[in-house]
Parts: sequence; C-alpha cells; structure tokens
Amino acid sequence: MTKDTPCSVADHRTDPPLFSVVIPTRNRPALLLRAINSVLMQRDARAEVIVVNDGSDAALIAQLDDIALMLADRGKGRLVHLPAKSNGHGPSFALNFGASYANGSYLCFLDDDDQWTDPTHLAHASTAILVANQKPDLLLFQQYAYNSEGKLQKGPIWIEDLCRYIQETTSPINGTFYPVTAKILMKSAGFSHVNTTIISKELFENINMFDPTIRYENDRDFYYRAVDSAKNIFYSTSFVARHNIPAAVDKLSASSVVTNVDKYLYQSRLGIKAIIFCKTPEIRMHAQHHKSYVFRNLSVHLHKSGRSHDALQFASEALSLKFTFKWLLYTIFICTMAVIETFSRKSPSKS
Repeated sequence: MTKDTPCSVADHRTDPPLFSVVIPTRNRPALLLRAINSVLMQRDARAEVIVVNDGSDAALIAQLDDIALMLADRGKGRLVHLPAKSNGHGPSFALNFGASYANGSYLCFLDDDDQWTDPTHLAHASTAILVANQKPDLLLFQQYAYNSEGKLQKGPIWIEDLCRYIQETTSPINGTFYPVTAKILMKSAGFSHVNTTIISKELFENINMFDPTIRYENDRDFYYRAVDSAKNIFYSTSFVARHNIPAAVDKLSASSVVTNVDKYLYQSRLGIKAIIFCKTPEIRMHAQHHKSYVFRNLSVHLHKSGRSHDALQFASEALSLKFTFKWLLYTIFICTMAVIETFSRKSPSKS
C-alpha cells in the first residue's frame, strides 16, 4: 500500500474513532491486506482497524509486522497477537480479543478473506447514527457471495429477502435505513453475517460477546442474541460487502477445518441456546426451524453411513420441530430401513 492511497479514515491520535473494525486473521497476509484496504478506503469515517493474529505461522510474521507498521504509522489501528495454538483459538475468541482493544463506540467485523465494497458504508452508518432520535444498538446490511470460481451465488443467502417487505411497510431513515424489530427480522430464513453487522460496544458487552465454544455459525448465534436484546435496530437495503465462499479443500478457512459432524453439533448447540434463553418468541421459533434443518442433515448423514436407527432418531426430532409432508415421507422411509436393518441382524446367516 502506498502513502497516497485515498483514505479518509480518522487519525486516532487526534480524532477518536466512532467505529472499531476487528479483523481476525491466520496465515493469509495477502488477503488480509486486501480486507484492510477496503476499510481504509472508507470515506468520511472515523474508524480504526484492529487486526488479531490467531497463531499465524512464524514465516508469515514479518509480513504481518509490515502491516502493523503501516497501520501504526498512519494512526489507523494496531495488530495484536494471540498465542499460537493448533487450528487457532477460533473466530469467536479472536473477535472478542480484538474488541477488548476497541476505542470506538460501535464495533464492526470483517473476515480476512472478504472485503467491503462500498466506500461510503461507514459514512452512511455514521450519518444514520447521528441523525436518529434514538441511537441504534444494531445496524444490519447486505452482501454478495461469490464461490471459489468467482461466480455470484444466487440468493437470498442472509437477510436480503426482507428488502421488499421492509420497503412496503416501513419509512426509511436517511434514505436507506429502516427501523425494524426482531419480529420483522425473523421473517427472513437467514441471519446477518458478521461482515455486515455493526453493533454498539455497550450491547456487545451486555450480550457477553461472541460464544468462543461455537466455531461454526458463531455469527448466527451472535445474531440471535443481539437481535433479542437490541432496543433499536436499523436495517439497510444496501449491499456493502463481498463474501468469498471458501472452497471445501481450503484448509485456511475457519469453517473448512471443521468436520460436517462438528458443524451439526455447533449448529445444534446454538439452536438450543436460542430456544432456551431468547426472550423473543419469533427468535425461538426461527431457531427451532433451523434446528430442524440441522437434524435433517444429520439424519441423512447417518443414513448414508449405514446407521438407520440413529438416523430415525434425528429424523423424528426434525419432524417434531417443523412438520412437512416431504419430511414425513422421508421419516417413514428411514423407519422402514431401520426395521429391515433390525430383522437382518436377527436373521440367522445361512451356512
């Protein structure tokens, strides 16, 4: 990055930040620099960057140090290190660690292999915060997703399916922001990705930050808890980021190093947490439907592994959480397979 790169991010040696952007990273300095650049290109925004190195290889530390020197020299933020650990401490732990260094009133997050695409993203968020009669606790945006071949993934993926409903029923603030409730947000089948979430530091701390025990869909868990506790939520129809879906063989991605079964376990845990602890009925129902989806996938996985009895248990649980005739037929099929499996075990083998 050259010294004359266009940048309007505030110098925090003289001007305190409104936003702290936390970027966890591990062994991807080139991608990290691209992500940082997308933050430094933000116009008219008082923001700092906090990069959290989650145990990158020693051979890459020099590159990270160069990035740290660039941030420090320009007064744009800092690099902090976590102790080295096999597979890292995980995204939730790293995000929480970075947030502990934040000076901003609002926290933003960005994956190191993604980038913001709208240079006015933080400026618009800043204006919305300043002009609102009641300052928002949570601001939610949209992003595009591209697969490993660079092709745009068809949606909706996160909460972009709310655009039409919101525009028809709610008046905007500052052109693109709509005040919404948890009940409205739960009309979407998805959740807001961390790249497109801005949360007040006060709310972040009140909901006990990210759950470090969840290494997959930690942002869904965070979304449920944040929406459940937020008093004022702004929803924007603007697409502000690009999410690059990691290839299945990419072992540098936090989601790629987690096995499918581990993913189901993490998803199940976050669903149970939401059902037990969230106050909003619509969030509990949303989590229940998601848990049904997880149990369906787990049932299919177990059936393919030749474990029909175990598959039946999860198929039945999925059906009880969300009834559909299609899944009823599948559950009957799995039940039949389990019965056949039982009788085949009891039948004496022919000599």
